[in-house]
Amino acid sequence: MADISFEQTQPASLPRLTPLAARAIVLACLSIGAGAAWISVSPAASVAALEAAGPDLTRLLRGMAAIKALLGAALLAGICWRLASPISPAGLAVYGAASAAMGAGLVLTWSLTLLAAGAVLLHLGLFGGLIVLARDKAVGQRLHRLLLKR
Repeated sequence: MADISFEQTQPASLPRLTPLAARAIVLACLSIGAGAAWISVSPAASVAALEAAGPDLTRLLRGMAAIKALLGAALLAGICWRLASPISPAGLAVYGAASAAMGAGLVLTWSLTLLAAGAVLLHLGLFGGLIVLARDKAVGQRLHRLLLKR
């Protein structure tokens, strides 16, 4: 498989995104995904799902969601670290989509409504983001520079 390269190669006339702006875009995508899922969940459906699941299953599913939220936070930290290097708009879109899917999946899983859709979105965001981050050439280059400094 070929490495993925999201290095920014755009004409000099277009302004480059600063790392802070790129990180803000990814965090906005995460918030939009979570917000859209939150809006789509009806409070009555969430209460009904909680009552139907019972306290033990609710604790189990929410515990799993909390663990995956920690994994998502670690992945998001890795993405934000990667965004310190220049990135193309396509690369930023991929990282933003993974973040949005993670946010939506976590909200749907936590509310216990639309569990299948929540699981698909959450895992798509986690695994998709992790795979793209691992295959990104800029990550390898930054790691190589860090190792050479030591």
